[in-house]
Amino acid sequence: MCPLKETQRVIDIIEEIKGDTYQLPSIQRLFVWKQDQVLKLFDSIKNGFPVGAIIVWTPPENNIRYKNFVKDYETGLIVISKDPHPGSKQPYMVLDGQQRLQSLYIGFRGSFDKNQLFLKIDEYTDDTNPEMHYRFIFLDPIQAKADPSYVHLNELIELEIEDIDEFVKDRLSLIPDEAQTRAVKIVSRFISTFKVNSPIHLQEMGS
Repeated sequence: MCPLKETQRVIDIIEEIKGDTYQLPSIQRLFVWKQDQVLKLFDSIKNGFPVGAIIVWTPPENNIRYKNFVKDYETGLIVISKDPHPGSKQPYMVLDGQQRLQSLYIGFRGSFDKNQLFLKIDEYTDDTNPEMHYRFIFLDPIQAKADPSYVHLNELIELEIEDIDEFVKDRLSLIPDEAQTRAVKIVSRFISTFKVNSPIHLQEMGS
């Protein structure tokens, strides 16, 4: 296994979770966050706020019963532990940070109670939600299609910086120029935070 990078991009963490680089020891508690907690995590990261280090451990041998991160989570889901596969690659066991990593994985690659995570790209939040700065929201995918300003996070993170202007103009061609300019800023900040910068801090126990 490659040495652990102490700071990582969110997009890389998501792909490594998908590839089972990170697993959960069977003794870990269940995922317990609510949808509003997931939204606040994404908003905090996008605002550049620290979200705490992820603590991982590499077992001396690949012999620990484990659980995978869940892609499509439903409230009350109980994840069954699996027996280790000694011949497979050695994973990092997440000791602290499950709720945060699981939330990121759901937000980009999965669903929460059948709803997916979207960002409304043409508006900031208002005074009715003072704890949030950006409009992250869980929506039914079919419902989200009715308003082109709601963009799934996985679609956003696939964008390159040089394509943002064209993406916004195509997506929001019917809204005023002022709102399009605002959307470019919101999308640019998203790409910088989740694809370019490395806001996730990891610490290996014993290192």
